[in-house]
Amino acid sequence: MKPIAVISLPACASTFSAQAAARRLLWLASTSVLLGLGVTSVAWSTPASELSRYMPAGDWLITYDRKARIDMLHYKKADNGSSHVCIGNDPRRVILDWLEEKHCTIAQDTLFGKSWRLGGECRVKWTKKPIPINVEVVLGDGRSFVMDTRTAHGEFLDFREHAVITRVGATCAAN
Repeated sequence: MKPIAVISLPACASTFSAQAAARRLLWLASTSVLLGLGVTSVAWSTPASELSRYMPAGDWLITYDRKARIDMLHYKKADNGSSHVCIGNDPRRVILDWLEEKHCTIAQDTLFGKSWRLGGECRVKWTKKPIPINVEVVLGDGRSFVMDTRTAHGEFLDFREHAVITRVGATCAAN
């Protein structure tokens, strides 16, 4: 699928114009999904290093629900659970490393207001072709954030993970 547009918002955009641009972008994205068109990336003036404002260093609890389905094999699996993660001074690196541990490669990395969107592909051992994924991290107030991971609609594997990540302490427990 070839991209039809790459949209860049200027660094000097006012809050009002940025909100209007965001509404237009969401409309464009929803329309492109319906029409089967692709929008590859949106550049925003906020650097990814600003993530530490929304994900301060500390001990975080991850609570997740996962669902996987392969329709043609009549396969369904769901699980849930929790784990702890230590986020240091570079939360972006922690998230990217976590995805890399799951054999995922991220090609797009965009911070748009309080929404951090990642796009790439993951390898699974039972297929040669990597599976495209989208990750959206909805940033909160520094005490929690939500991370949704999913495969593209119509893929062989339908995978969805919804994780709520809550800060439980300012310092991390020794590993």
